[in-house]
Amino acid sequence: MARIIVNIEDGVDHREALKHVDMVISDGRISDNGKCYCYCTVFKNGPEVYAGRTKSGTDVFRVCRERA
Repeated sequence: MARIIVNIEDGVDHREALKHVDMVISDGRISDNGKCYCYCTVFKNGPEVYAGRTKSGTDVFRVCRERA
């Protein structure tokens, strides 16, 4: 069974967060020689999405507002 964890910070709307995570997933696993989704994706006028992967293979995303 595959798992995905999405941590949403800074009051980002849940629908907006999931939409942006979906965009990252749509681009495929491009970091760590194809083992992980893009480590950091910054959307213009949108949130930042950080991706990682646990030792057990769970994909973990953190969605937050752009840091100044």
